Amino acid sequence: MDIANRVTQLVHDPESWQEKMSRGRQSIRGGAAQSAVDAAYLSAVQLAMEAAAG
Repeated sequence: MDIANRVTQLVHDPESWQEKMSRGRQSIRGGAAQSAVDAAYLSAVQLAMEAAAG
């Protein structure tokens, strides 16, 4: 979709546009939270492997 169409959509239906933006932000936050959980899990696995090897 080109810029002119996006601007036209925003002008004609600002509530829909705001809803899409809100869902996008929630998706980004959810991905960041999942990344933090994944990093914590991998750290725990690494510590367990080091403890088992040492």
